[in-house]
Amino acid sequence: MELIGKLHPLLLHLPIGVLIYTVLHWVYARVALPEDRQPDFTFSLGLGSLSAILSAVSGWMLANEGGYDEQLLDWHKYLGIATAVGSVGLFWAYRRVESTNTFGIILFGFMGLLTVTGHYGGSLTHGVDFLSASAKTPPAQIEDINEAHVFNDLVMPIIEDKCVSCHNPQKSKGDLLLHQLDGWLEGGKHGAVVKAGLSIESSLINRIFLPKEDEEHMPPTGKLQLTNDERLFLKWWVDSMATYDHLVKDLTQPKEIEAYLKQVESTRGIDVDRPSQAQLDKLLGYGIVAELQAKDTPWVEVFLANAATFDPSGLRKLDDIAPMIRAINLSNSRVRDNDLKTLSECENLEEVNLSNCKISSQGLEALFDLKRLKVLNLYGSDVDKSIFDGLQRMPSLEKVYAWNTKIASEAIEALNDSDPNFKIEVGADVDLFGESKLVAPFIVADQDLFKDSLLVSIETKAQRASILYSLNSLDAFTPYASPFYIATTTEVRAKLIMDGWQDSDLVSKTFAKSRHKIESIQASVEANEKYPADGPSTLIDLQKGSSSFGDGKWLGYFGDDVTFVVDLGKTQEISGVTVGALSDFRSYIHQPKSITVQVSQDSKTYLDFAELSALPIPVLAEANVQNHYLTALSTRARYVKIALKNQQVNPESHPAPGATCWLFIDEILID
Repeated sequence: MELIGKLHPLLLHLPIGVLIYTVLHWVYARVALPEDRQPDFTFSLGLGSLSAILSAVSGWMLANEGGYDEQLLDWHKYLGIATAVGSVGLFWAYRRVESTNTFGIILFGFMGLLTVTGHYGGSLTHGVDFLSASAKTPPAQIEDINEAHVFNDLVMPIIEDKCVSCHNPQKSKGDLLLHQLDGWLEGGKHGAVVKAGLSIESSLINRIFLPKEDEEHMPPTGKLQLTNDERLFLKWWVDSMATYDHLVKDLTQPKEIEAYLKQVESTRGIDVDRPSQAQLDKLLGYGIVAELQAKDTPWVEVFLANAATFDPSGLRKLDDIAPMIRAINLSNSRVRDNDLKTLSECENLEEVNLSNCKISSQGLEALFDLKRLKVLNLYGSDVDKSIFDGLQRMPSLEKVYAWNTKIASEAIEALNDSDPNFKIEVGADVDLFGESKLVAPFIVADQDLFKDSLLVSIETKAQRASILYSLNSLDAFTPYASPFYIATTTEVRAKLIMDGWQDSDLVSKTFAKSRHKIESIQASVEANEKYPADGPSTLIDLQKGSSSFGDGKWLGYFGDDVTFVVDLGKTQEISGVTVGALSDFRSYIHQPKSITVQVSQDSKTYLDFAELSALPIPVLAEANVQNHYLTALSTRARYVKIALKNQQVNPESHPAPGATCWLFIDEILID
């Protein structure tokens, strides 16, 4: 019964669409077609009647679940029944009433009933003023984030945007109202929505961190979801709060929360449209690379594809996205004074990099009216101290980089001393330029799994840097010159080096070879019903799962350990076993705690082969697939037993520590 009720939002659109089509087609036929060419509407009216009855039945069952304004619900429910009955009457009238005018009156009367019924349905789901309400007004700008009221100014805008549509006086799912503080204090049928200082015991926090596929996840699938920053902010707030009355300055903020709050402070109250991908792609034709700073914001960062050859007149092409530009890097280009007039139209600019550009103090005046500009890099330009007056008029400016300019150090020191909130840097700044550390290279191949041989390349955008690589952890690093083939399961490791720079981080990637065909595989426990894939055979089909756990290629185990037994069909030489596992920290999916491999010739007596234990849980922003390669001295065996221990619960570093976690496995290869 509950399932039929949940079908109501789907079923209700069918009678509406069919009957509106019938009315429009009937009117057209009466006006434009002769009497002998009038179409037959028996089928469409019959379909409309049947679907209206099904919609009314499913709506009745959905109403029994509760959570709606009773007065609105009664109006919609009984009007829905009247509409279903009326649709049957309309079908009868079409078949029996001979007068076209009389049927037309009945038809339009029914459409009025359908319209009123739909209006009350819309009022239930979207609020009583969903037709008359104006477009949503963005939250008011926050002048000083430290003085902001945490609940009113920061929490409620998130809740109003993502949660209130299901938790309001007209539609109170779970008897929970979130549109004002009284509802938070009262809680719902499951109790308090948050417990001060205890996010792990707060249902609101637990539900927003559940995987989207979980039935308990909130907001439900199909609704606008919280961003990860919003989820982490709400968790921090609950863990930090004692009451609902805190200001931001009352609570200790870790770095990631401080960064989020600064972003809110800089974007709140600014209403700009998100640029289309077509707009951004068009700019590439003029040598301009424009990228969104984050997938859930309208803000754009601009830099040049090739600064040395860029034609500055191309900056005029930025006009269409000027309000969305938050940062622009024109360093080492041929940009001159007159070209800066275009930047003056970018009213929301916060960072401008003009290093090594032939910009004079007079040309820089075009930027003095940018009220949101925080960082200005003038390294190696032609400016002098005459810019000081203009810089001091810029209300948001925090740092200016004037290294290697005509401005004397004494003048800079005097200006810095006169204004503690403003600073001109005369050396390289780590916050802006970053540490002099190279970015790691990319290890590239067509696939992670192979049977014969595989071509591997190592790529980098740092043309002056050298790539060092090794094959397997015990090998020495050698210079990389060109792509190479591998013919066995191999861990490729690589890093960048360059004089005057720190070496890049070491990156590695394991490519697994399937040397032996696996005849069959059995599992000690069944995968969770949500993620069964095609059963254990999924692990030996050589179709590697992606970084998305919902792609149908992963076996998921919720808190369970699992052991697989592989049959090679006959006794063969075995030197290694590869097991693929998925990590998705936010979705409670972690690497196995340990992997133990044993081998046997008769499936009765097993000998130890290899083991990986105490595997760490990577705290990664994005999902990651990892191939674990267990190797030992070559031995003969027909059966291979692979035991995987689940981490059981999330670690303390997780937003929901102690909650039961998942183990996702795909592809087992025998080498």
